[in-house]
Amino acid sequence: MTHSRLSDSYPVATLPRVAKVSLEERAVVSPLISPDSSVIDLGISKSIIASYLIKPSPKLVWSYPLSPKTVVDAMDTSVVDNVKRFAVGIHTGDKAKLLVLTHNEADPTSAAPIETDLTSQVKEVKFDDSEITVVYVNGSIERFGLENDKVTKDTKMRMKNSGTLAFCEFLTWQNQKLVLLIYKSKSMVTYQLVAITNNQVYEVETKSIQTEHDFRWAYNNGYIYQLNETDKCIDKISIAKFDSEKSISVEPLLQEGASSAIHAPCSDRLVLSSGTTIYIVNFTYGALLDSYVCKSSRSHANNDEVVVKRVVPIKSSGRLGKTVAVYLNLKPKDNNVDVNLISVDLGTNRLTECLGKAIIKPNQDKFAGVMPILTEEFAERSGEAGSELDEVFKTLRQCAEAKDVYKWERVLIPYMKNESWESIKQSISKTKAPKTKKEYTFQEMDEETDRVVDVRFIQKVVNLVLRQKEDEQVDFVDADFFPEHTLMYLLTSPVFPVEFTNGLLQLFYASGNFTLLRQAINTCPNLTVRELLIQVNNEVDDEVFVDLINRLCTEFSMGQITTTFKGLVVEFPDQINLDNLLVRLFKVPRNKNSLYLIESLVDVGGLFNWNETTVETLNEFIAGKIDALVQNSFNLTLTNQVLMAANPPKPARGHKKKKKKADADKLSEVDSLLSMTSHNGLESVQPIEISKKVPAYSVEKLAF
Repeated sequence: MTHSRLSDSYPVATLPRVAKVSLEERAVVSPLISPDSSVIDLGISKSIIASYLIKPSPKLVWSYPLSPKTVVDAMDTSVVDNVKRFAVGIHTGDKAKLLVLTHNEADPTSAAPIETDLTSQVKEVKFDDSEITVVYVNGSIERFGLENDKVTKDTKMRMKNSGTLAFCEFLTWQNQKLVLLIYKSKSMVTYQLVAITNNQVYEVETKSIQTEHDFRWAYNNGYIYQLNETDKCIDKISIAKFDSEKSISVEPLLQEGASSAIHAPCSDRLVLSSGTTIYIVNFTYGALLDSYVCKSSRSHANNDEVVVKRVVPIKSSGRLGKTVAVYLNLKPKDNNVDVNLISVDLGTNRLTECLGKAIIKPNQDKFAGVMPILTEEFAERSGEAGSELDEVFKTLRQCAEAKDVYKWERVLIPYMKNESWESIKQSISKTKAPKTKKEYTFQEMDEETDRVVDVRFIQKVVNLVLRQKEDEQVDFVDADFFPEHTLMYLLTSPVFPVEFTNGLLQLFYASGNFTLLRQAINTCPNLTVRELLIQVNNEVDDEVFVDLINRLCTEFSMGQITTTFKGLVVEFPDQINLDNLLVRLFKVPRNKNSLYLIESLVDVGGLFNWNETTVETLNEFIAGKIDALVQNSFNLTLTNQVLMAANPPKPARGHKKKKKKADADKLSEVDSLLSMTSHNGLESVQPIEISKKVPAYSVEKLAF
């Protein structure tokens, strides 16, 4: 199973529909202190400033209304003695303001909102004890004092700049307050690091570069991560001299014409969003750790649009990289925007978790020969093995084009079973295809003894037999070319391509090849719970049905099975009959897994949606279980009595009378369950009627 690093997405709130506001401007998320925070604060443009409880379930706990024309630009919060204060930069038309709100749970009317007129629109705002620092879009920095519920202007500091402020980040270094500013004009980007000391601003470092590209920025631990939307790459820039130290390409991740966002919650691990998808990228190794596609409707022609607004930062040295992200999800079907939370596992920045996950896959025309690392003349031997693999693949491709199944089967599996390529070539050159169908023996892959080959060889071989249709369902490249034994072998390979598992079971079922169907169910890696549940609904024999049940319950949790099954019932209401499926589960040889699946089906169908036949079957099943428990209880009691009668306890000397009485009491308790006569010749125990000792129980069937 592939480890999912983006999971458990759920909506917190649905934003009101407003006009003339871009998706990125619809809401501002206040910085979150910890991934375990139970409350998030949102500034929703043309609506409200609000606090939402997110655990255990989303709930609005406090709000302050805004006018229908007010747009939220920036927001920060501060909590002191259970009193939360909000510093919000807003603008209405050309008028910009600083709004300070106070929320005291003990006294909701303790402080009135404070509005302060500003000279320019706010880019970022920061609470710092009793001070509020505001950074404007023109680059000016102004500090306000907050005392006795009053806001006073302290100092306004203006920086030289060229362009509009596009990115701002407040930093702290050795108790020194710094601000990272990035300006963007039509043909230039200017990076600026400034320090704020004694109500003055000092320029620490600055640098300008000529460029007309479009950028997005994120900051973490002394580095700027610059997303170049034009060249589709990410640059890592040190704030010491603003020099680029490394660059990676993310071209496959950025969707053309879609808005993008980048966040750096910890060093060298980034969260990107573009179009409909959220990505986790390891910058160190250029790896795509995981992706999450947001698609609210399968039937709607337009796709969702997502923008990640906030990712909770975590310590780079932490062993665990788990955090949460907040993103906006535009659903075109109903034109609603949801504020969603999603769990994010950033990993531990190790090479092992990035292997095989390169963003840019190497485009090599030739296969690589896999040889033991200690082999003499390693490079030469590896090149020879790669050339041989190329020759084998070309032969297989010719077989596929000629639809020569016999020759194909003579090449692939023997080669993988370590027969020399020279021997195989001589065999296929001398032997003609038999007039009658050649019978081969099914063989499975043995990881310890089979030939080790480049994983791309397996992928390309599968491509000669199977293909993906436009709906991403798998199909045969040519229905007349069906190398059954090869497919049987490949289905046991741990590197069977995951892209060919979507619809694979249905393909084998439709072709009537139940041998391959059963093999795929048992050994094919990366089968999804959806794929298996769809097949459960098909008419297959009991052996295949039991295999499906075992694979489902062994590999997936009950929650995954139940949730996916509910979705399938909604998606295919006319094709899935839960009553027939439940009755069939009772008829197959029952084991622990079938009982788990019965439990899941009952959860999906509910308590009152079953027909009379299903209820009677369930009643018979429960009655049988009760009868079995009663019989097992009687058998256990009988066994214990026989053992006690065969080995009577020996009383200790001097305590014969006490011991005899105690033994008689114990035997009386046991005899109350079953009548028993001792045959050991030492004593006789009179039978006791069970009806006098055990109360009568009955099982009554429901009347319909």
